Amino acid sequence: MKHLTLALIMVFVLTLVALSQPGGKQPLPNFVGNPETTATNIFGKGWGLGKFSGGVQGVRSAMLKGPHDFTSDSGKYVAEVEFDSATSTYDTTWHPTGGNKRLCSYCHSIHITKDGGIAVPLWNRASQAGKTFGKYVNPISLDATVYDAGTTTAGFKDNYSSFCLGCHDGSVGIFAPTAYSGGGGVSGDVSVVPGAAVLSPTTGHFSDMEHTHPVNFDYNAVQALVPEELYPAVDPVSAVWKGYSGANGSGGNYTTVRLFNGTMQCSSCHNPHMSSGIGTVLSSDYGRRCVACHKK
Repeated sequence: MKHLTLALIMVFVLTLVALSQPGGKQPLPNFVGNPETTATNIFGKGWGLGKFSGGVQGVRSAMLKGPHDFTSDSGKYVAEVEFDSATSTYDTTWHPTGGNKRLCSYCHSIHITKDGGIAVPLWNRASQAGKTFGKYVNPISLDATVYDAGTTTAGFKDNYSSFCLGCHDGSVGIFAPTAYSGGGGVSGDVSVVPGAAVLSPTTGHFSDMEHTHPVNFDYNAVQALVPEELYPAVDPVSAVWKGYSGANGSGGNYTTVRLFNGTMQCSSCHNPHMSSGIGTVLSSDYGRRCVACHKK
């Protein structure tokens, strides 16, 4: 009986402590505030970070303020300035900003429609299958079957390069309803991709994908044909390293450049979730990016 009474008293005390918190509820994880000291949430000020479940998770994405941050408060800055010789004036392209702060939702969605939606990677934008972007072809130096990013071929359709070109072909505004699966669309201050980042004849920049390092091909198949020219992938499917600690590329035995279901894509070299530059995962200094795959 004594133990039961003591237990009831402890429960009562803990209940009083919980109800004494702001709003009478246990506070949610701290998502805003000074990460060094305390945070402010919907229950009030001064909650010590890490004190409650969740800690500082969700404070911000690593791509915040980067080239793919389209949130309304991402900061409007000049993305490109071009000289127009016809009018002797300079044309300014501002970094696109959308109508909301849902950073990830400009490209992804938690729920994807079954009809017409691209389940992996929960892609919120319209499929580019059926379009023609061009592809790199060089029978002298490339022993690969390269598929157009807009191919409808099974296993290569709706590839990661086509996700990039959904914006970077310059044909459809970033926030246009037709750019989204289901025609949702998002309003925004500027809807075009800066010309220097367009890979399409639409604007004349970079011509097309015929003049770009090949993407959307089976890297493993090519490496098996010419092992003297290419390093094998650490992971033949996704190159997520899985504990690999050896040298990458030249001087090592493998390449850690990321593959997507065994294929090389734009995202093998560019990470759209980085906050700086063009998101290249390896420096090009001294050819490092090239020799990560090529044995030269």
